[in-house]
Amino acid sequence: MRLLTNLVVFLTFCVYPAVAWAEGTAPVGNAPTGESPWGGLINMLLIIGPMFLLFWLFFIRPESKRQKEHQRMLSELKKGDEVLTIGGIFGRIVEVRGDRMVVEIADNTRVKLTNDAVARVIQPDADEKKS
Repeated sequence: MRLLTNLVVFLTFCVYPAVAWAEGTAPVGNAPTGESPWGGLINMLLIIGPMFLLFWLFFIRPESKRQKEHQRMLSELKKGDEVLTIGGIFGRIVEVRGDRMVVEIADNTRVKLTNDAVARVIQPDADEKKS
């Protein structure tokens, strides 16, 4: 949803004004000019190309990196990991079965979750390791 919102904002404030500017530089009607008929298209591509590159660098690439990192984290889940679910519940993985797992959220309280319900793995603090 966030990617779609960013795309709409990008199109509204960057691409449409650039296209309008590029079309405004093209010759009007069939009047003969010394310009190439491709001049308007080239101007438009010179504006839209870098904007698309910036959009890709700032929105698409970071999001795909986050998705890959999250998928890698989900594939490395194992018994005993402390996790935070997307619902904000902390728990410890008791059993992993394919794309599902059993998470203990309190003493004798276990819930079955899909792997996608895990937001992140909680790393134990240095103080907790000593005790």
